[in-house]
Amino acid sequence: MRVTRTWARTGAVTAALFGLTACAYQAWHESGGEQLTGSAWVLRDATGLPPLRGSSLTLLLSPDGQVSGSGGCNRFVGRWTKQRGRLIMSGMASTMMACADNAVMEQEQAFLKALEGTSLATATPGKLVLQTHDGHVFTFASAP
Repeated sequence: MRVTRTWARTGAVTAALFGLTACAYQAWHESGGEQLTGSAWVLRDATGLPPLRGSSLTLLLSPDGQVSGSGGCNRFVGRWTKQRGRLIMSGMASTMMACADNAVMEQEQAFLKALEGTSLATATPGKLVLQTHDGHVFTFASAP
């Protein structure tokens, strides 16, 4: 994954979470009893950078195996399963509305693409961390 200036400003936040194809997590840990399902996760930091001002990137893992959220401009849906210690996301699709700001659109595209590169997911109370195989780290907080 190439990190560009645009990525650093708009997509670092989004690099680890989305893909239009299947996405596998090599390791999955839940500690402190934090439940991944039933609460929305809001992206707070992507490899040291916050999301663009005025944009909100979210992720929701439903108990029925559906994943959904917002890339900052468009909504997305897909399926998730947990298999042999791995979290696998597949069948990802999103709406295709134009974003008012090109930087937000670029951030969203990077966010959606990044899910397929995620290799590690760790959940602790109020916090979800996703890491890509090339070292990008995305930190989410549970939504209030």
